Amino acid sequence: MDVSENEDINRYDFPEDERINGRYDISDDEDRNLNHQEREYDNSEYEEEENKLELNQGMEFETWELAESYLNEYAKQQGFSFRKKRRILDPTDSTITRRRTYKCSHARTHEIQKVILEENRRDRDSEMIGCLWHINLSFPKSGNGVRINSIVGTHNHDMNPCITEIAPKFRKLTDKMLEKIKFWTIEGRLGIPTQYNLLVASFPNKVINKKDLSNAIQQFKKQVKPIKNDACQILTELYLKKDDDPRWIIKSRFDHRERRLNSLFWMSPDQVNAYERYHDIVIVDTMSKTNQFDMILMLIIVVDNNFRNIIVAAAILKDETEATFTWILQELKNSCDLTPTVLYFDADPALISAIKTNYPETHHFHCIFHIDLNLKKNLKGKLRDQFELFRAKFLEMRNSLCHKTFEIKWNTLIDEFPACEQYLTRALYPCKSSWACYAINQNFTAGIQSTQRVESTNKIIKDRLNRSSCLTDVIKKIQKIFNQQSKKAILNEYKNEIPTRGIPSIMDEYFPELDKILREYLTPQILQKQRDQMAQSLCYDVKLIEDWLPLLEVSILLMVDKKIISTCLK
Repeated sequence: MDVSENEDINRYDFPEDERINGRYDISDDEDRNLNHQEREYDNSEYEEEENKLELNQGMEFETWELAESYLNEYAKQQGFSFRKKRRILDPTDSTITRRRTYKCSHARTHEIQKVILEENRRDRDSEMIGCLWHINLSFPKSGNGVRINSIVGTHNHDMNPCITEIAPKFRKLTDKMLEKIKFWTIEGRLGIPTQYNLLVASFPNKVINKKDLSNAIQQFKKQVKPIKNDACQILTELYLKKDDDPRWIIKSRFDHRERRLNSLFWMSPDQVNAYERYHDIVIVDTMSKTNQFDMILMLIIVVDNNFRNIIVAAAILKDETEATFTWILQELKNSCDLTPTVLYFDADPALISAIKTNYPETHHFHCIFHIDLNLKKNLKGKLRDQFELFRAKFLEMRNSLCHKTFEIKWNTLIDEFPACEQYLTRALYPCKSSWACYAINQNFTAGIQSTQRVESTNKIIKDRLNRSSCLTDVIKKIQKIFNQQSKKAILNEYKNEIPTRGIPSIMDEYFPELDKILREYLTPQILQKQRDQMAQSLCYDVKLIEDWLPLLEVSILLMVDKKIISTCLK
């Protein structure tokens, strides 16, 4: 028989005829009575007695769970808390609890465990003040349920009407709440404020302490922390996929001296197919704070025939140097021997050099959004109140459709804002063909002027990944996003095949044959853009010019109030 220290079994009022040669377990853990189905206590039977609960010797309950649930409600009503003190298990079946003792949380008195000088002891109070309240319950073999054997119902302290908000026993999170917290933490990556509001709405009758919620969230976060050999695990998973389908493209670089993964590039078979189909316009974007190793996540995105983004390749990089970008683009070129027509990025000099090395025939254009941010960063302090005027004239110059007009407006801008001359001539003018409209509009860009269209994809990734994410999570989330994008593309293709009929339009009246050809080869999104252009052409004022050859060599500038409204026709 296993008995707790400083406990005398004979001072508990167990009847002699029910004394069992069992085993004692003084653990405060939850009961594990597997022979009885766990179910929540229903106190509807006791609400008839004016909702006043009582404890009497001889009361019986079907299971231990019902008995403890009744004790919980009784303690809440009275204003005190109790704890499990002792448990006697069945000698032949350790899963069955035969006897249990519950004591008030203020029971016993604090006994000093260490011999310490009085002046060295911490000044700390104890809740153990020797309260005598306790109750003994048993589950005899010959009985039909759990029965109260004896009760000592006196307390040496006042009852607390707010015990449900103070006592840890009543304040602790239930199993259902912990399941929701685990799901929200691991799958949803929700923070404490959001989870707290959801719990309050889901369990309005339960007192929820934010500290307990924070502790639970931290415990679940520990379960998803990566193991030390995260790089080994990610490579194992990828190469297992390659064994199942050899079309997977997996390239890696290692620092053999430090024995660590430096860079990883991968493409799934479906991503390879998407890149082969939509490689005309490529957008390259990088982001940080997506994994616990502070490695850079690089995405290669294309635009499909429905103007939707598709992630066709991804890479995890140690740094953003020219050598790293050159390696990535070289692996992409070797894996898919295709040359993009247009490539957009954020004007990183290292990436520019890598593109010129691997794709010399590709037109690389800079994101106008990042150019605008750099203008604010470098020139707003110099121009102060004049910055907005400068920015408006800079964008007007950038949108010029003729090279000569662009040059005229550039010189005018430099003369009007001399403080900007050094930055503009050093950083922007040498690469003007990568951001000025007169050069960009000579290529098919699908109307793209910046990398802003990928920010929605970045937002989805940022919501699912953070600095605590492991590398395996990064790959899983990227592939999940690509699968969602592919599913949308397939649904759009099926939707486009559905025959439709609209009301008569300008196309049917003026361009019926042309519209018939366009409907045969274009998707609805592209078709609508062509129809808009054709409809707009009817609003043009046209004048027939007989002698038009001299116009090819003459530049015409129309000045109205010293403002250019038209420029060369060459």
